[in-house]
Amino acid sequence: MSYESFIGEKNLWFLSKSFCQIENTFLFLLRFAHLKLLIPYQRPIVLSIGGFDPSGGAGVLADCKTFEVHDVMGISATTCITIQNENVFEKVYWFSQQQIIEQLEILFRVYKIEIVKIGLIENFELLQNLVEFLKQQNPCIKIIFDTVLKSSSGFDFYQNQAHQFLKLLNSFYLITPNYFEAQNLFQNIQPEKIIADLKTDCAILLKGGHQVGAEAIDLLFTNGKIYSFPLPRLIGFEKHGSGCVLSSAIAANLGLQMSLIKSCETAKKYTYHFLLSNKNKLGFHHKNGL
Repeated sequence: MSYESFIGEKNLWFLSKSFCQIENTFLFLLRFAHLKLLIPYQRPIVLSIGGFDPSGGAGVLADCKTFEVHDVMGISATTCITIQNENVFEKVYWFSQQQIIEQLEILFRVYKIEIVKIGLIENFELLQNLVEFLKQQNPCIKIIFDTVLKSSSGFDFYQNQAHQFLKLLNSFYLITPNYFEAQNLFQNIQPEKIIADLKTDCAILLKGGHQVGAEAIDLLFTNGKIYSFPLPRLIGFEKHGSGCVLSSAIAANLGLQMSLIKSCETAKKYTYHFLLSNKNKLGFHHKNGL
């Protein structure tokens, strides 16, 4: 081996070693000094916070399926593990606030998160603390709260605590109650009249799937105006987790820079095709609904 060749290889070895040291130092600082490296992606990032449903029909699994079809990058933090399938709900194992916050901290450390969808939360106090944490990470973050008060099999999660959520109403960008949830939240048999008179910055999408009539009409209340999204009512196409799909589709559309009105309208159509996908309780996600 020539002297020049030896010197070249030696310099290359030292250069390689130096780069490794720099990389290791950077990773050390990133881990222990909690430096934020906002990783760029071609797709918008949307965060789901909710329960883990083993059937995949609801919760964070359903949300991330919906995100993927909409071409957004779905990430999630799990609040609980449910023991259920699409027909039966048996029990729920809740994660502590610390466990949930730890999941969120490591995500916010590296991702720029502007849209978050919240689903199943154990109680009002935890929801309040999570909202405060999210606002601390990004004061402009848009929070879509899917007001999951009961499972589709009838399990009551909050046991008459629902009205407390209204104290946080102005912290949300949008809430998406169905008609029964709205009656519970606003403690009135005609919640649409109360919603129309509310002075709040939070938009409210009142879902019409549980009402009667030839059309299922969702009503969006925002900025003192009401927008109507009607589609033919489907009989015999009930789906487990359809509320999760709708709210996560809205979140995905917002991540794609759609307006709130367009996001709700497009998400309604996507959910409609999801309901039509088969006659089982677990629906299929596909781009035909977009």
